[in-house]
Amino acid sequence: MDSHLCRIAVRGRVCSADTGLPLARAAVSAGGQTVLTGPRGVFALDVVADGKVVAKKDVKVTVPACPSGFVYSAKFICGEQPNCGCDCAPVQPGRYATEINIHNYGIKEVAIQKRFIPVVLAGAPGGREPKVVAARADDKIVLPPQTATMDDCCRIAELLFGGEAASPMPITIGFLEITSNGPIAVTAVYTAAGLDSVGVSIDVEQIAPRRA
Repeated sequence: MDSHLCRIAVRGRVCSADTGLPLARAAVSAGGQTVLTGPRGVFALDVVADGKVVAKKDVKVTVPACPSGFVYSAKFICGEQPNCGCDCAPVQPGRYATEINIHNYGIKEVAIQKRFIPVVLAGAPGGREPKVVAARADDKIVLPPQTATMDDCCRIAELLFGGEAASPMPITIGFLEITSNGPIAVTAVYTAAGLDSVGVSIDVEQIAPRRA
């Protein structure tokens, strides 16, 4: 009996969207013959070679339910970058602000978790490649139906620094990762001005979700 005729490939759905019950299928690779299919992840697995069952084994496969959440990743940039003559400043000299709006437009309450990941914190680029950074602060809120809230630079500073930041706030850049158990609308508003400029630029960005 050639060993390559008995190689087993186990494959199947990663999760069950409807019930959360584990599903799987196992097949013998020789000839693509299906040996078994089971609805609850408990199988008697037959190894077939040359048309004969040469081995059996009970197999239990447990697979979690499909995730049902949504993730939104919004960039934030807050504070002042001075005209320091630095070659490696993360942004040009200026004053920057971010305001991130979260709107529950549905008819059910939505539980929201937030993670703040600063790649530049108080002027220090801790996330400059090859370095990486993790979340430094977490927050959560339950939004009632048809309500909205926001996170601006003051709130971001409070969470990242544990209190009110110095004024002007040293340049701080990162991501606000928002995870919700239902669909919401997330909109980021960015404003910027030069250190000596009276003009202000503004940009509005709708943050698209992805499935958790």
